[in-house]
Amino acid sequence: MKDKKKKQELTNEEIDENIFEMCNICSTTDCTGLIQVVPRTEAELESYEELYPFRPPFLPRDDD
Repeated sequence: MKDKKKKQELTNEEIDENIFEMCNICSTTDCTGLIQVVPRTEAELESYEELYPFRPPFLPRDDD
């Protein structure tokens, strides 16, 4: 059983951390269905963001 654990640890070392920073993983405890309609104002959008950051992070383009 120790061999399996060691093998799992080696596999975890190979995971690309950038994927986790860019794409959050959903689970049953996440706020799915939080926004049922499009926010009408910037203030409304900011209020949603304060509750739960749901938008992807800003990624600069290569040509910027």
